[in-house]
Amino acid sequence: MINANTKLTDRHVHVMRHALGLGRSKKPYRNHYSASPGHHSWKEVEELVALGLMEKAGAIDDRRDSVFVVTAIGQQLVGGVK
Repeated sequence: MINANTKLTDRHVHVMRHALGLGRSKKPYRNHYSASPGHHSWKEVEELVALGLMEKAGAIDDRRDSVFVVTAIGQQLVGGVK
């Protein structure tokens, strides 16, 4: 879980903001991120899940890809609170 010593990288923040649609919009308009082992952001997604900032929400593509969402705490950290 996240604590005062937790250090998020720019890549962690980018993944969460991308999942929320921030960058294209100033307000979040979605909350999902699709990735699988070998994906360029897989390591960051796993770290964010371990910190409680993202969670697995399901699977797509015949279960080849997992779908992740940003938790409420993660949304607060990246300014994605609706």
